[in-house]
Amino acid sequence: MVWYRSFILFFLAGFVVACVGPSLKFGEFGHFVKAFEQAAEEHGRDLHIRHLEIEYGLTIPETAVASCYILPLVAPHISINRNLWQQIEPVCREMYLFHEMGHCVLYRRHSKKPKPGELADSLMSWNTLPCDAYLKNRNTYLQELFGQ
Repeated sequence: MVWYRSFILFFLAGFVVACVGPSLKFGEFGHFVKAFEQAAEEHGRDLHIRHLEIEYGLTIPETAVASCYILPLVAPHISINRNLWQQIEPVCREMYLFHEMGHCVLYRRHSKKPKPGELADSLMSWNTLPCDAYLKNRNTYLQELFGQ
């Protein structure tokens, strides 16, 4: 009877691995994924993304530029609101995708909201950072992101 349970567990584990096998789909967002991996390495973290999909689609809420979705048995997925994405300065897009990859790749949750008038202490803040603040303090934000 013990071998029967072991066989079933082995079979189910193989099934899950087969279903969740490497899934990479980046499209035009591939350079952000490479930059994320490179930034991780620069901050002392060996990171090779094996499961992630990024594409235009619905975001919840609709006012979000991008959203990360993590569901069982499928690769984490970042959905980008095309209309809002096209309104963002290209230099600021990294900030949004790095935040979502923080959720989808590093499994980070949102950090606390900053006090009124204060700048967020994390890229994972509930509040979206002003782009100029991110660019000015990029190294500090990435150090905090990958230092967890």
